[in-house]
Amino acid sequence: MTLESLKDRKQVIIDKFGPWTASNIHLGDHSYTIGEHIQGDEIKVRRILQIVSDIATKPLEAIRLVDLACHEGQYAIEFARHGANALGIEGREVHIQKALFAKEVLSLSNVNFVKDDVRNLSKQKYGSFDVVLCLGILYHLDVPDVFTFVERIAEVCDDIAVIDTRIAPGPTSCYLFNRTRYWGNSISDGH
Repeated sequence: MTLESLKDRKQVIIDKFGPWTASNIHLGDHSYTIGEHIQGDEIKVRRILQIVSDIATKPLEAIRLVDLACHEGQYAIEFARHGANALGIEGREVHIQKALFAKEVLSLSNVNFVKDDVRNLSKQKYGSFDVVLCLGILYHLDVPDVFTFVERIAEVCDDIAVIDTRIAPGPTSCYLFNRTRYWGNSISDGH
């Protein structure tokens, strides 16, 4: 594919679904989903990749990974580029389409994306995973969904789960789940 045809195909996606907002995925040569000199989550992506490489019990080429609430697919795509069999679950169709575009441009057959609510995660529906990425989603869930969601992560996870979330400066509210008290803070949807 020529750089011009890639730019044209990318513009079709932008016209239909809007520009990429967070995932600056390198598509080859000097082409990126956002821009060549735009700084985004690249450092965080490399750190997560390194963490998984360091502590997973299998090499990246042998792992099955799920990226929950994958947004525009950056983590799932990066792991697939390193040989992992990756699945991204995302609730918004516009993000799925952008991820599918990057998957196609990069000719990655080992990554898939599905539109679903992450609260539907289960071993019965998706199977089990060596690695579960739960990056920036927990603080979007209310009680009791957040508790059952973490239980579902444990259900599908065979090796490691990487969880990145906001940390409250101090507990102000008590939540009861399965007869256990948990303390924390609620945040508004606009955080």
